[in-house]
Amino acid sequence: MNNELTITNQEVVTKEKIQEYLQAFNMTSLSKEEQMQFIEIASAYQLNPFKREIYCVPYMKNVKNEQTDKWEKQRALSIITGYEVYLKRAERTGKLDGWKCEIKGSGNDMIAIATIHRKDWNNPFQHEVYFTEAGQFDDKGQPRSMWKKMPKFMLKKVCMAQAFRLCFPDEFGGMPYIADELPDNMTIDIKPNQNNETDDPDAEKKAKEEADQKAQEALDKLHNFVDSNEYIKKAFQILEYTERAQYAFANGHQWNVDLIKKHLNTLVEKKA
Repeated sequence: MNNELTITNQEVVTKEKIQEYLQAFNMTSLSKEEQMQFIEIASAYQLNPFKREIYCVPYMKNVKNEQTDKWEKQRALSIITGYEVYLKRAERTGKLDGWKCEIKGSGNDMIAIATIHRKDWNNPFQHEVYFTEAGQFDDKGQPRSMWKKMPKFMLKKVCMAQAFRLCFPDEFGGMPYIADELPDNMTIDIKPNQNNETDDPDAEKKAKEEADQKAQEALDKLHNFVDSNEYIKKAFQILEYTERAQYAFANGHQWNVDLIKKHLNTLVEKKA
């Protein structure tokens, strides 16, 4: 089995159509390389940007210069999909035989549990996501934005996306992640102000410093985790996962070494 999705009776998403989207929404902030990256992924997985099945956000990340041994800012691109895409694509496989996602507990003890039934599996697949690990918090430990307004819904979205990706690895391997799985700095557009609004230099500086700090913390956590697990480090290299993909993968598995090794082993064997 390969990881090509079977699309029947669906409009073909061509590279030309995706280019039309980039032009229609005047996405001039993207470089040619970033546009090509977005076009290739959208066309490969037949994700229609006009239907918001896929979108992208440029952001800044910290990268260590091996020559100077110093951290430097580098522009990168987050390519994001919606959790509904996983549901629709799972239905199209013809293998989905029902699913549910429920919430147990409350507050910081809240857990989302997704149960998926496949027609070709004897037992259901179950996946858990914890609010304290998947939620996004400010420097005071308080939930941010939508995680504060609708914590159950946000946790369910993350749980469903991760569960369907793990339950259908062949069909969804390499698919973009949903925004709620990624650190804040990877989903905030760095485009300059285009609305002629008054800029507050201090506020902008603080926002950048906070984003940089969170990016560095996420990067440090990933590096420490990967460097301390040789098998996981080697597996990520074999699968050619970017740091963004590595972070999302590890975070999606609650940084559980045994669980990560198990799923990585399956993916490595499939690629061999």
